[in-house]
Amino acid sequence: MYARIRAALTAVISLASLGVHAAPLLAFAAPMSDVRWDLRSGPFECRLEQSIPDFGRVSLIQRADGHLSFVVSVRRGLYQGQSMRLRVQAAPWQPGQEVARSTLASDSVSGGNLVSFGESPARAVMLALRRGHFAALDYTIDDQAQIHAEVSSLRFAAAMRRLQKCTASLKPARFADYEKTMIHFASGSSQLNAKVKARLRRLAEYLHIFGGSVRIIRATGNTDNVGTAYANYGLGLRRAETVSGYLKAQGVTQSIRIASQGEYSPVATNRTAQGRARNRRVSVLLIR
Repeated sequence: MYARIRAALTAVISLASLGVHAAPLLAFAAPMSDVRWDLRSGPFECRLEQSIPDFGRVSLIQRADGHLSFVVSVRRGLYQGQSMRLRVQAAPWQPGQEVARSTLASDSVSGGNLVSFGESPARAVMLALRRGHFAALDYTIDDQAQIHAEVSSLRFAAAMRRLQKCTASLKPARFADYEKTMIHFASGSSQLNAKVKARLRRLAEYLHIFGGSVRIIRATGNTDNVGTAYANYGLGLRRAETVSGYLKAQGVTQSIRIASQGEYSPVATNRTAQGRARNRRVSVLLIR
């Protein structure tokens, strides 16, 4: 696949070196028999994805807060941060049919090989696909090649029903629900168990989708009073470091500041096993 892309681009560059200035067209579309909309879901969003062979994939993403976006992921070597036009056009079986407001967006937000279109164009694309129209993506690579990729509306109606069912099951994502997270540990340990890792992954996903306003994350380690105060300070710090490292491994980009209070900030009595278990913790605080 990459070899075909490289070969096409090499041919384009060769034409340019010979003084041929018209940029050739590279067109991408999924064969009708292969068009498929895949539904992917998480705790905070549902997405419909269509793969376009040799080009990449497109995603309609519905978040728990109601925000809709249209994201294009282009294969490596075929996109260099250019502005991408998003248009609606008649399907091949709709000859001569006029499509209102054919150009949906001329600018987009680019990051790496991702191009994201916001709420208004995403809703226009969704409506067009429901009407049986196609969407088209167009851009030029340094005047060397015109890129055209088509998004098919085949099987979209059934996919939309699945998307609506998925979004109806999403839970509200409120900042107050994630502002403070408590992580607990076994006695003398700074290791994360499977249950704790699942909570931190959920927090990381929240931060990835809704964490734009979060500036700082504070992870503060605490212990029970078993052992010396000096050892407990170090244990609390190691616990905070473990939580910080796991969040970073999950792609959290906000600044994470760690600290330890050792045994000096209990939330329960250290006279019982249950109380000591509550004190062995890291408190994770999100600051906007």
